[in-house]
Amino acid sequence: MQDLTTGSVTRHLLRTTSFMLVSMVFQTLYFLIDLYWVGRLGKEAVAAVGLAVGTLLVIPLLSVTSPVIGIENVGAIAAVRRSWSLTKRHYKHSCAYVLFGASVVFLLGLLFGWLPSSIAASLGDDGYGWVVVGLASVMFATITTAFIAIGSVIFYLDLRVRSEGMDIEIAAAELFPDA
Repeated sequence: MQDLTTGSVTRHLLRTTSFMLVSMVFQTLYFLIDLYWVGRLGKEAVAAVGLAVGTLLVIPLLSVTSPVIGIENVGAIAAVRRSWSLTKRHYKHSCAYVLFGASVVFLLGLLFGWLPSSIAASLGDDGYGWVVVGLASVMFATITTAFIAIGSVIFYLDLRVRSEGMDIEIAAAELFPDA
């Protein structure tokens, strides 16, 4: 570990942030190239990509809002603030959780969507295929909602242990320095 309290502040800043700066430059270039190609589709497509990227950056920060409401018994605004405070320190973990949850929902969607759609197609246009697809949609929503709810609670508890458990250790060390 390097001592950052001695030496040039500018040199320390450049050394510690250089990787982040380079990655941000490449990320910006990627986004600009993407917008160049999407821009050929029209201004609505550019707006949709801009909205989607912004939304995807915020979703991980709000990923534990529901467990906060249920476990801490607070209102919606307080839950959003609490979710934001818990996840902002662990943004990478939050992104990984959201991507994992979305991947599982996608795979379950393939599983619960393919077979009922095939059955509905075999029943024909005048059959009751819509009933099969409707029942499959209800089953899919029930299973994925339960999966996401369980995952959100586990992730919330993990964030509490990571964020607030460390604070308890620091407070104990301050109270009992000899221990």
